[in-house]
Amino acid sequence: MLLCGSDLLHSFGIPGLWIRDQVKTICRDYGVVCIRREGQDIEKTLSEDEILNENQLHLSDEVVNEVMTFVRTRVNDLLSVSQDIALG
Repeated sequence: MLLCGSDLLHSFGIPGLWIRDQVKTICRDYGVVCIRREGQDIEKTLSEDEILNENQLHLSDEVVNEVMTFVRTRVNDLLSVSQDIALG
């Protein structure tokens, strides 16, 4: 499952940026959890993109900045976060 912000999800619909077959595979075979970003109209993005509209995406309004900052820092330092956060 791909966890992303609505800004990344929006980029799926930008012509030439992503290979459409890969977007379809990600959405159909793996799934997407999208965290809303301020200023992004995710419903418009979903309705305007055939692949995103055909596949079930999970949207989240919950944003925990401290956790996101912690995870981003650990990933940037090439450190694991699996033991530091609750999964599931």
